[in-house]
Amino acid sequence: MFSHLELACEQFQNGTFHDIHDISHGLGYAVDLDCRELNELLAFASRCGRWQEASELLAQAPLLRISPDVASYTSVIAAYAKHPQLWQKAFITLRSMPSGLPNVFSYGAAISAMARSSDAH
Repeated sequence: MFSHLELACEQFQNGTFHDIHDISHGLGYAVDLDCRELNELLAFASRCGRWQEASELLAQAPLLRISPDVASYTSVIAAYAKHPQLWQKAFITLRSMPSGLPNVFSYGAAISAMARSSDAH
């Protein structure tokens, strides 16, 4: 039997993940994530270069009553960094972080996104 994290990872890999409801539907019960699990999903999406899914998960976090933390935002920024044309989205996400939340890793991921883009030069 799959856990919700395993199912989401499988859905990321085969391109069938669209939002948190896909996991609930696949498991047959409502999924209640916490911030740690959200961060695991975001990190996996980022590693897979699935920026759309990472962005959507971050946007859904408040609806799930989850307060994203620095790792949440940094994973989404890192997902954007894998696609040079999305460097501006990386900076928009960085700027949308609550005051005091960005750290050296957040800034590093955003700088990496800009460095990979010929548009930013």
